[in-house]
Amino acid sequence: MGRVQVFSQIAVLPFSAISTPRSVRLVDFDPSGTKYWDYLRISNRGHDSPVFIGLNGISAASTLSTAVSLPTSTNQQILYVGKEEVFEIYTRVSKLSIQSTGTAATIGITLGRF
Repeated sequence: MGRVQVFSQIAVLPFSAISTPRSVRLVDFDPSGTKYWDYLRISNRGHDSPVFIGLNGISAASTLSTAVSLPTSTNQQILYVGKEEVFEIYTRVSKLSIQSTGTAATIGITLGRF
C-alpha cells in the first residue's frame, strides 16, 4: 500500500482576477521562520478566459515567452491556467500574482501545508 500524504493545514479562498496583475501575500514573516505553503491548486472553472499565475514574487503576465525557460533558484515562474481547467502543483509558495485575459474571473485557490 502506498504512503498517503496528509496536509497539516489547508486554506481555501476565492479570488477575482482582473486584466492587470494583482498580488496575494500568502505567508506571515516572523522571527520563528517563514511558513511556506507546499501545495497550490488553482480552479479556473466557470468562465471562458485563461488566467496567468506568477509564483513567489514574479508578476503575472498575459503573454508567454516563445523561449523555453527553466525555473530559477528562487522558484519564480509564470504559469498558464487555461479556461475551464484546474492546475495543481507541489512547490514552495509564498506569494501569488494573478491576471486574467479579459473580463474579471473568479478563481478558487487551495493551499496546503505538510
